Amino acid sequence: FLLRVVRAFERLAGRELKNSFLDGNFAPVSAEVTAEKLQVIEGAIPADFPDGMFVRNGPNPRFRPDTMEAPFLGRTAHHWFEGDGMLHVVRIEGGVSSYRNRYIRTDDFQREQAAGQCLYRGIVDTTSLASVVNPLMNLAVFGSAAKNVANTSVIYHGGRLLALVEGETMPAEICMDSLGYLGNYNFGRQEPLPSFTAHPKVDPVTGEMIFAAYSLSEPPVHVGVVGADGNLKHWSTVKSAERKTLMHDCAITERFTLILDFPLTIDVGRSLRGGQMLDFEDAPSRIGVMPRFGSDVLRWFSFSPGY
Repeated sequence: FLLRVVRAFERLAGRELKNSFLDGNFAPVSAEVTAEKLQVIEGAIPADFPDGMFVRNGPNPRFRPDTMEAPFLGRTAHHWFEGDGMLHVVRIEGGVSSYRNRYIRTDDFQREQAAGQCLYRGIVDTTSLASVVNPLMNLAVFGSAAKNVANTSVIYHGGRLLALVEGETMPAEICMDSLGYLGNYNFGRQEPLPSFTAHPKVDPVTGEMIFAAYSLSEPPVHVGVVGADGNLKHWSTVKSAERKTLMHDCAITERFTLILDFPLTIDVGRSLRGGQMLDFEDAPSRIGVMPRFGSDVLRWFSFSPGY
């Protein structure tokens, strides 16, 4: 009911916006394809080429999302961070290649599939009241402020294929054969972590997977270590992190994790003042040096703004 009221108001009082993420070269792919025994157009697959699969993940909205601007509410525009995840796989076995693509059918995807329409309101590219109303409406109706899209990257770790997204969502475990969604993976825990990242780093010597992740709640930064077996070995908050940033990546050395605190910040108050919730500030960048199994950053290094 809440969604219908808001959308009706936008249609009556507002206007639809053009969106480059939904049309032209960025338009989503609608078909799920299975293509066996692909023809080699040029050259040849080497006779000793190992069997395996190459997997790509990316946002691909199943239903056209809201892209509107209305008085009082402000703008709700689709951002490609919010498109449903779709996997594209090329598999080579015995010198023969095949292709398939499949949506990642999370619980949220299945909810919208059953409804035959996009249900979740966008929260990334919003202004004015929509910056507060949209996540609160999602939370009230669906139990989470943002849709689980699992759309950013993939990693094979601990014998599991995981589709990853940044934020307060655990990785989606994917069946290697069917590409079906097996549920969110909590790294051997009963309860999910506060947040995870789309870009963890795997130590080539120990096999450990190290991550630094951001959250909209306090404290805003979490780091941890997942063992080679896929179970969590260590987890900590970064108590000296001072701002909510889009912490896209991290780096590792043999003993340390580098926390990348760059001034692309998340600020709901800024959007209420007419700006963007996600925007770049003219403020110093910082890199924090933290022991891999430590409890906080040992030292922060500040330098010129960048990302």
